[in-house]
Amino acid sequence: MPNSFFGLNIGKTGLTAASVALNTTAHNASNANTDGYSRQVITQTAQTPISMNMSYGMVGTGTVVTEITQVRSEYYDNKYWDNSCKVGYYETINYEMLKIEDYFNEMDSEGFTTEFNNFFAALSSLNDNVTGTAERSNMIGYATNLVEYFETIKSELLDQQEDINAEVSDTVDKINTLAADIAALNQQINTVELTGESANDLRDKRALLIDELSSIVDISVSEQTYENSKTSFRVYIGTDVLVDDYTTYELQLTSRTDKANDTDATGLYDITWSYGDAFDPVGDNINGSLKALLEVRDGNNQSGSDNTNYKGIPYYIEQINEFLETFTTEFNSLLDQGYNLNNETTADMAATYDETDFFLVDSNGSYYVNEIYTNDPDLLCLSDSKIQDGVENAGIVQKLIDLKDAKMFDSGTPQDKVSKIIVEIAIDTARSTTMSAHYTNLGKTITNNRLSVMGVDSDEEAMNLVKYQEAYDLAAKVIQVMSEIYDTLINNLGV
Repeated sequence: MPNSFFGLNIGKTGLTAASVALNTTAHNASNANTDGYSRQVITQTAQTPISMNMSYGMVGTGTVVTEITQVRSEYYDNKYWDNSCKVGYYETINYEMLKIEDYFNEMDSEGFTTEFNNFFAALSSLNDNVTGTAERSNMIGYATNLVEYFETIKSELLDQQEDINAEVSDTVDKINTLAADIAALNQQINTVELTGESANDLRDKRALLIDELSSIVDISVSEQTYENSKTSFRVYIGTDVLVDDYTTYELQLTSRTDKANDTDATGLYDITWSYGDAFDPVGDNINGSLKALLEVRDGNNQSGSDNTNYKGIPYYIEQINEFLETFTTEFNSLLDQGYNLNNETTADMAATYDETDFFLVDSNGSYYVNEIYTNDPDLLCLSDSKIQDGVENAGIVQKLIDLKDAKMFDSGTPQDKVSKIIVEIAIDTARSTTMSAHYTNLGKTITNNRLSVMGVDSDEEAMNLVKYQEAYDLAAKVIQVMSEIYDTLINNLGV
């Protein structure tokens, strides 16, 4: 049989449950704008009744809050992480491609077109006065400008490659830091939940870290709960384990000793696992900003992987070098057929000079104009026959002028070749812009769906405040009534 104050105990349970509900609602309201917060709800049930061994059966003992849980959808989490990875990939690709496009865009205006036309205009002026020192110097100057223009673009691309390489280092450090933070939270969560409580806010912090990680690399998670409430939580990059409960497997960087491409910057990083296994972030069906950085940096020359056909920085440098090599080779070969003002050929000049080609390339792959012609323009072999009676003909000059419209490339003339490079860049940039916008918009939809489950609704929480306040007032009323009954029983009916 329950004691005389049984009713007070029942009222107390209602008061306690309503208080917990109010506090939970207040916690939700205060975190309405907290990034990554999952709204929390109480689970409330009737307490175990007491058997009275009477005809009316068992008597209720009040209510109890069994747990406070967070409302979250694993389905929308996985959708968010998958899309976040694609957004990170295409946003990074787009950002880097826009920079590359900026380098090449001016080719059509004051860049290549201007330098190319100035060079051939200077050659045309030689047709009228092939022996003129001023005309020869003018042509040499514009030839220097032309190759320096391309070398400037190559230098900018190499600077971008080095910048990306530094960003790869920062990104790997960030992955390792996030992994360490997740492992630490795993331990804190288990410490709390082994006591029977729910570590909701700690779980939100962990999920927020995974959100951040998902934009960098392609991740998946698995969680197993044991009978004692301990959980085993793992994070994977592809099929490789990054976090295993409290243990992390770090990524490490190694500077390349051998270049994947001859034109690459020195010391580009390869990524491996700290335990020595290879790490392939550009495999099939993998996305994320790290993959984008490596693809732009390495392109088709990705070290250790042939899973990408992406045209990265090495490809565009290679296209510039192909243009320069083909054009300068044709130009040099025509000069080899001519005579200079001293009635010498380039073969004759070889006895005096180490290099007689007009355009040269150094050990770093940089093109430049041979300084012997800069110092003495009369050495240019612009006549197709020896000087007779002090007159040099301009036979070679016309052949050089004809190179402007010569179809020396698979794509056609020199201008066609440059136009092809610009079109390829424009196509890659446009595609990355379109895909970035697509997955960003899709991400907004997924985020809204996700927030519809886990987000805090201010109207709903306001209604809950009223509901739980009324429940609290009702429980307090029960205690008040029971108190009056006991007062009458004790003070007014006592002997």
